Amino acid sequence: MFSQPSEQRHPFSSLLLLLMIALGGLFLFGFLAIFIGYFWYGPAAVSVLKGGTSSIGMQKLFLSLSSIGMFIFPPLLFARLESRNPFSYLKINAPKPWHLLIVAIVLMMCAVPFIEWTVLINQQMKLPAFLQQFETWMAYKEIEAEILTKQLLIMNTVPDLLLNLVIIALIPAIGEEFLFRGCIQKIVTTWTNNTHLGIWIAAIVFSAIHIQFYGFLPRMILGALFGYLLVYSKSIWVPVAAHFFNNAYAVFNAFLLQKQGQSLDSLNKPELQKWYLVILSIIFTAILFRIFRKISVNYQKETHYERRLG
Repeated sequence: MFSQPSEQRHPFSSLLLLLMIALGGLFLFGFLAIFIGYFWYGPAAVSVLKGGTSSIGMQKLFLSLSSIGMFIFPPLLFARLESRNPFSYLKINAPKPWHLLIVAIVLMMCAVPFIEWTVLINQQMKLPAFLQQFETWMAYKEIEAEILTKQLLIMNTVPDLLLNLVIIALIPAIGEEFLFRGCIQKIVTTWTNNTHLGIWIAAIVFSAIHIQFYGFLPRMILGALFGYLLVYSKSIWVPVAAHFFNNAYAVFNAFLLQKQGQSLDSLNKPELQKWYLVILSIIFTAILFRIFRKISVNYQKETHYERRLG
């Protein structure tokens, strides 16, 4: 089924192919990280990597290379197999008009109180009794992720901050948008012939793959928002910029907390948002999204009209 031309390949086959490439990329780049780490940090750092007790440098090396291997390399290779113009397939083109990037960033700023509120709502959710074992497993994974995150976010200097912005904010923003919005959303949209289904299913998969139940709801909402930004802007760099802002916001918060001598524990315990701030956040986010959509649609209409005249 993979030998067929991409135009004749069923979307399910495309999903399987993408999954195979992603797993292969994860294995290949993970092995590369271990190989480099073995000579750079020593055998001991590699041997304790699985237990999460390795050096911060080794953990960051493994995280960055495995992220590239699973999220950046696979979409690029997959797009090349699916299309003769992979950049067009992934919509790797400059946003037009360029100020859509500014609107998207301001929109993300306005959405912060609402997203923080959804975090609190999510943390209060309880699964049914028959899923108790699953919930216990998810709670364990949450604690595991929290411990690793705190280790990665230890920053004493500006170079530490810049390095974390690359590893925790930039690489995931590019890779996850390429994979989930650029590929999975496109495949599901083609399969279902429904743009909204494509956006939301990709957002659900995007949230689920993080294996963090207590952050599932806000991450799914963010994934859907990134999906709509891509649909209307027709440029992958717009959701990448919004995603980067979301990640960088957390990294900057962690850096400022440490500069003030405070614990990183508060990062996973969002403050209770005042009800009027949440309502204002929803209203202004909706207004900015409408403005974003109007700018994009009007520009595309003008461009189409100019081409017809030309």
